[in-house]
Amino acid sequence: MNLLRSTPRLDPFAIDLFNPVYGQAKPPFTRRYSASENVGNTAVYLQDQIALSPEWKLLLGNRTDFYNQTFRDKVANERTEQDRTGFSPRAGLVYQPLSFLALYGNVAASFRPNTGFDSASRPFAPETGFAYEVGAKLDLFDGLSVTAAAFHIEKENVLTTDPADFFFQIAAGAVRSEGFDISLVGQVTPEFRVIGGYAFIDAAVTRDEVLRVGSPLLNIPRHSGSLLGIYEVQAGDWKGFGIGGGFRAVGSRLGDSGVESFRLPGYILTDALAYYRYENLRFGLNVDNIFDETYYERSYNTFWVGVGEPRRVTVSMTARF
Repeated sequence: MNLLRSTPRLDPFAIDLFNPVYGQAKPPFTRRYSASENVGNTAVYLQDQIALSPEWKLLLGNRTDFYNQTFRDKVANERTEQDRTGFSPRAGLVYQPLSFLALYGNVAASFRPNTGFDSASRPFAPETGFAYEVGAKLDLFDGLSVTAAAFHIEKENVLTTDPADFFFQIAAGAVRSEGFDISLVGQVTPEFRVIGGYAFIDAAVTRDEVLRVGSPLLNIPRHSGSLLGIYEVQAGDWKGFGIGGGFRAVGSRLGDSGVESFRLPGYILTDALAYYRYENLRFGLNVDNIFDETYYERSYNTFWVGVGEPRRVTVSMTARF
């Protein structure tokens, strides 16, 4: 990676959207980066599910990662190398007292290498985490099920935008995410099926030297959900014809690390679909964001916001053999 950049924090360069002044002198290029990075990762994974009794099942597993990263700063002529071994054990327990009801709980640790480097040309330590979850699955009718779960996740060294220099990232000391989700999937009637869900997530910084403790995490909404319903004709001349629609909803989110006044607005998108099945062929038409809403999907900082896709129409044909 070879970069020649200005330093926006020291030499701000902005154009007023409502009163632009063109022809301004460009800020000086005060920062030069020339670096290379080599990353290697080998993993071994083992998992087994054991039936303790007709009602109880136990799941045990572990993933071991052998990670190597070599980073060379060509400007300072410095070389940094780190070798890490990460363990990601997991354990789960399922209790099924009735044929239509299952209760479960699981705990797991995680390990994920972080690539790249910060504004001081230092590589990041790997991301580590620990999570536990409890939930239940209920079968209401033939083919229709409801799943609900509550979770708590703690992670260290999660990458987020550097509030002092938005061209770079920093590894947050420690973060926490907790909440619950509920989903509904399956056939309500032979003709009508539904897929839907809702999630509540409270994600915040719990320890850091730069970010405020308690500040929310970038791009994570507290509320999000979706619902899709599909009706398919089961008999007659129109057998195999299906039509459906639904929506996707996302709440407001923090848009810039360290600047908690900047938030991305929430949005609701409407989708529609139609298809026809004939023997082993399926002809489909999907329209995403049918009302062509303008929305902002994610943000890296105040000056870098990603606009979501406009209306998209997809025509498809699928053959099964």
